[in-house]
Amino acid sequence: MGGAGGRFDLALATNVLHATRSIPRTLRNAKALLKENGWLVLNEVTR
Repeated sequence: MGGAGGRFDLALATNVLHATRSIPRTLRNAKALLKENGWLVLNEVTR
């Protein structure tokens, strides 16, 4: 993933993770974008 590693304090993900092939890989990529102690806020609708 070509991103800006470690640049963000906060990342929001709403109803998107379920649509990826590999949730663990997607979470690792999201984590890589965050600064140390950055926050990843997830919101996934369940039934």
